[in-house]
Amino acid sequence: MKDIEKLIGISAGKICYTNFNETDFYIQKLIDEAQIIWESGRSAWTLLSQDVDGRTRWLSPDGDQVAMVMSEDEIHIEDIA
Repeated sequence: MKDIEKLIGISAGKICYTNFNETDFYIQKLIDEAQIIWESGRSAWTLLSQDVDGRTRWLSPDGDQVAMVMSEDEIHIEDIA
């Protein structure tokens, strides 16, 4: 989990192109979900957090929306009130 903390605030696109020396469940889940965010046209969205189950949250560049990957073909987006 410590490595994840270093990636908070990094864009999905940059995470996709990062060469990780070692991967565990959390890093692999992060890479997979960053790829889904990137492929959806949201490569500039930045990592906000990762839950204990590996699910990630991403912040829009404007800071007004949060995205969470639900499955390979579904991204849930919420407006920040």
